[in-house]
This record gives sequence, C-alpha cells and structure tokens, in this order.
Amino acid sequence: MKKSLILLMIFTTSCFGQNSSELTPKNQVFSFSPISKNVGVVNGIVLGIGHYESTDIIDQQINGINLDINPLGIIALLFIDPEKGMDLGRNIQHNGLHLSLSGYHGNASVNGLGVSLYHFGTNSNGIFINASYNSLDNANGLFISGLAMFTESANGLFVSGIGNNFEFLKGISISVTNRTFELKGLQIGCYNMIKGKNNGLQIGIFNHSKADKGFQLGLWNVSNKRSLPFINW
Repeated sequence: MKKSLILLMIFTTSCFGQNSSELTPKNQVFSFSPISKNVGVVNGIVLGIGHYESTDIIDQQINGINLDINPLGIIALLFIDPEKGMDLGRNIQHNGLHLSLSGYHGNASVNGLGVSLYHFGTNSNGIFINASYNSLDNANGLFISGLAMFTESANGLFVSGIGNNFEFLKGISISVTNRTFELKGLQIGCYNMIKGKNNGLQIGIFNHSKADKGFQLGLWNVSNKRSLPFINW
C-alpha cells in the first residue's frame, strides 16, 4: 500500500513538473514565425509568415533578424485602418533587423532597421523604409513611407509620398501634405497644416497655421495673425 502511494506521488509530481516546464517560455537561437507560445526570447533568427493574434501569448522578444516571407501581406492593407493599426493581443519587442514582405501588425516595439510593406506598432527607433504605411505611437529616427505616416509623437526625419500626420513633431516632415498639432521643426510640402503650436518653419505652396508664432514661406500663407503671400511670421 505504501509502495503504491509513493509511486502515485512520483507520477503526479512528474506530470505537474512537465506541465510547468511546458508553460515556462524558452530561449532559442532560431524560430519559425508565428513564434510558439512556449518561446519567450529568440536570440538569433526568426523566419516565417509573420506574427499574428494569439490570446495565449503576452510578451515575446527578438534579438537579431526577423524575416517575414508572407506574400499575402498586401491583402491586410484592405482590412487595416492605417491610422489605428491592429491589436494583436501579443507584445513583440524586436531589437535588430526586420525584413518583411508584409510587416508588423500591432503591438510591436522595434529598435533597429526595418524594410517592409507596412509597419504598424507602438514604438520604433531607428531607420524604417515601408512601401505603404508607417503607423506608430512613438517614432524616433528616419522613416520613409511610400504612401503615408500616422504618429502621435515623432522625432527625426519623416518622408512620405502622400501625407504625414502627427500629434507632435520635433524634426523634419516632407510630403505632399503635412499635418501636425504641434511643430518644433520644419514642414516641406504642397500643403502644410498646424492645428496647435508652431515653433518652426513651413515651406510649401499653401501653408496654414492656427498659431501666432512661426514662419511660413509659400504662395499663400495663413496664420492666426494674418494671411500673406510669399512670407508670413
């Protein structure tokens, strides 16, 4: 009887030990994506079709290279609002190189160099080149977008084909249209708009600012003080 109880205890402990180890995130040097829920950190290379929604995963980290080879990423552009992005339910922290035929979709924080079709995330620091959209909470560095950029707080140089849209800009924004609530820097485009404070310079065909301060160079310049051709202050 005692022997049976001892064997039962050993078996039960073993089972619980295996379940606990399975639930403990592992560190790896290589992983396919989407990364398994059993992997917490990848120090090396991640290769696959991207990182998608999972209610079982909260935080994962990549230190190294992330390669996404999903050719269907362009379809996501038909369903994602570029101003809002997408909440994946998982947080990805990536430090390194990001190369993708699609891009990050939601709660991604990236530090390094990124080249992709689009980039939706929370915080990004470094150099990012995207064929369509950059949509972030905070952006620091050089960002080049084929179509447009949407960011709450931006520090650096931002270039896009159609429009740049910020809440706060400290740096340089170059696009056909540039919009921000607060400017500390330079806007260059056909149409430039500042809805709040202007502590910088607007250069364009038509410049519009609701602030009292700031300089404007263009064919027609409108500020809270006056409207003038060529130059306004």
